[in-house]
This record gives sequence, structure tokens and C-alpha cells, in this order.
Amino acid sequence: MYSEIMIRFLSKILFYFSSFSILPPPKKEQLEILAWAEARHQNVPVFLQNSLRQYDCHTRYFLKPIWVGFNFFSIFAIWPLWLILVLRSFRVVQSSRTEQISLYPKIPKNIREKFSPVFVKKPIGYLKARDWKYVSQIIANCGLRPYFLFRSFWKLAVYSELVDTYGPKRIWVTQEMVFESSLLTAYLEDHGVEHVNYMHGENYFSVQVAFATFSEFYVWDDYYANLFRSMKMRAKRFVIFSALERSSSSLPQKNILKYYNQDSRNAKRFNLILDNLQNFARKRQCELQVRLHPLHKMSYEIGALKSRNIFLEDNSLDIIDSISEAKYVCSEFSSVLYIASLLNRKIVVDNTFQERIDLIKDLDPIFIKKLTHEFLVERL
Repeated sequence: MYSEIMIRFLSKILFYFSSFSILPPPKKEQLEILAWAEARHQNVPVFLQNSLRQYDCHTRYFLKPIWVGFNFFSIFAIWPLWLILVLRSFRVVQSSRTEQISLYPKIPKNIREKFSPVFVKKPIGYLKARDWKYVSQIIANCGLRPYFLFRSFWKLAVYSELVDTYGPKRIWVTQEMVFESSLLTAYLEDHGVEHVNYMHGENYFSVQVAFATFSEFYVWDDYYANLFRSMKMRAKRFVIFSALERSSSSLPQKNILKYYNQDSRNAKRFNLILDNLQNFARKRQCELQVRLHPLHKMSYEIGALKSRNIFLEDNSLDIIDSISEAKYVCSEFSSVLYIASLLNRKIVVDNTFQERIDLIKDLDPIFIKKLTHEFLVERL
């Protein structure tokens, strides 16, 4: 029991660090990484090729010390993990057939209403005799990649138990950043199960998602389907679904500039953003309100807003209501900009830090390449 808790806890730590939202290198450099990765692993089994290529892209995406840490940890963690997964294969599973299951609780409304997927918690997992053909090929072809081994064995075991427990026809996920997606898609399809991914946030050109493979991928717009294809992502079908949970709000539009903060990093940077927001609001003669990211809400941000008498919007307000209330919707990089366009609100891109916005523009986000927008700061 304690070993299972330890493995689950340590695995979550690894997944958390590997999912950090950091800006990737410039597109030119990323294209070189894509070409390098695509030329590799030509002689490994097909089900492993894209997972190994995406893993290679991750090694060039994250800082080297972080990646070394992942692998160092995995060298020691893989042995207790292996023992647990093998021992658990002898347990009796209580099966309950559920055709559509989701591994994430926040299922988009459109998907929820059409397919009725049921959220289930990821089990510890187990490796049965049927799984050894995958395990043996992973061992034989992955080389000295302990982190790849650790994550691949763990995910195979999780999906093995899910298949037995629920007998699903579809497993819904939102994990295009996960390098095991391709081998898991092959594994599930061998068992007659579709591996279906759906968008859950804004995307740009990033090798972090390159080579990910799914049975189907639900995206908000054709623009994203083409963007993902350009990053060598594979899906038998890209399906368009709306990013809006609903298209109207009970709150009327007001003359408000709303800023949706992501991660200001420090007090000095946040105050520079606030200077620009107040200048913009003054020129447009509109009220300014700020909504802080629930995962990056810092005390210095709250303090700065209070000292300037800027209204801090509560995160409990529904995001559609929040955007609908605004005339101008501003952020540096966020899905709220795309949602604002669907609600016919004016999009304002925060270009306070020119070097960051230049990189973001280079990565082909939809709000720069397709949507009508203006910048927070007018520069000559």
C-alpha cells in the first residue's frame, strides 16, 4: 500500500514538472528539431516511433538539468514500480462496462452532451501476460532512456487495467503534450478501443506536442488542425467542436477592459503591465478590471491591484459571463482571446514585453495569425 502511494506521488511530481508551460524556442530552431527527430527511430516498431520522436523533442524542449533529473529519478523508481505492476496483475478486477470514459473531470459541454463520457480516476495499473509483447519491445528498442521506460510502463499498466475494468469503446483524454500518447493509441486500438483527445487550452507551434498520435482529435477550429499537422501530429480524424460552453450570457456588455493574467513572474513586471493597462483604459475611457490565474495568484499581484484601486475579479465568476461583460479582452497568451472572438469582443494582445510577444508571434498563435486584434502598447 505504501509503495503504491509513493509511486503514484512521485509519478505525479514528474508529470507536473514535465508539463510546465514554458515558451519553446523560435520556430526555425523547432523545425530543425522536428526534422532531426523525424529522421530517428526508423527501425523500431511502428507503435513506438512517434512516442520516441516526441520524447526526443522533449529532451530539446526542457532545460537539460531538469531532464537529467527526470532520468536520474527514474533509474531508482522503475524497480519498485515494476514490482508493483507485476504483483497487481494477480488481483481480481470488478468490471463495470462503460463505453465512454474520460480520464479528466472537466469534460467540454459539447462532448459531454453528445457522448456522455464518464469520468474515472486513473488506477494504479498492472501488467498482464498480454502486455509483455509491448513491454519487451519497449525494452529492446528504447535504449538508455530510463524516464521513457518509467512513464511508458506506468501508462501501459494504467490503460491495461482500464480496459479490463470498463471495457470501453473510447477513452477521452487531453494529453497532446504526453509523449506516450502514440504507443498508448496503438495499444488501445489493438484492444478495439479509440484513444480520443480534445483541446483544453490555447496552442501554438511547439515541439512539445510534435508527433503525438490519437484515433481522433477534437479541435476548436480548422486552424488548429492544420497547426497540429504541421507539427507532425497524427490522427485518423480531426473533428471541429466549439470552444464555447454556451454562446450567450445574462450579463450585459459594459465599457470594461478586462485583463486575464497568466504568470507575471515578479512584482516589477506586473506593475509594468498595470501601467500599460491603465494607459489603455484611460485612452479608451473605460474601466479596468483584472482576473488573476487561479494557479498563479500571487500576493504581490493582489497588493498592487489594491494600491491602484483596480477591481480584482473573483475566479468564481463563470468565464463566459466574465468575457461577455467586457468590451475589450486582454491577455498575453490565453484561450480567453479566442473565446472572446467567438463572443464578438475586441481582442487586445498584451505586448508589454516585446521580446516575448515577438517569440509568441513567431509561433503562429491563432489570435495573431487569424483573428482581428490590437496591441496593448502602441509602438512606432
